[in-house]
Amino acid sequence: MLDWDSGTIRCPNQVTLPFTEGRKVQFPAATCASCPLRERCTSRKKGRSISIHPEEKFITELRQRQLTTAGRAKPRQRVAVEHSLSHILI
Repeated sequence: MLDWDSGTIRCPNQVTLPFTEGRKVQFPAATCASCPLRERCTSRKKGRSISIHPEEKFITELRQRQLTTAGRAKPRQRVAVEHSLSHILI
């Protein structure tokens, strides 16, 4: 789970590490090896790793917006316009 305010990421077992956008976060292999949640979290011997996209905060915001009623209506408008345009171009 990403915490943008503190700049940290937390695994399901509540281990917290700092992160930088556009970089990869590698949880320590020793920590993951003894973790009781390992099977639900990762199968890598080197431990859990997570890549943080440079625009991750923006992408997350867009995903949340798409869950709203207004957010679901926007793509429907686009489909209607694109469908009309496809008939003009044929």
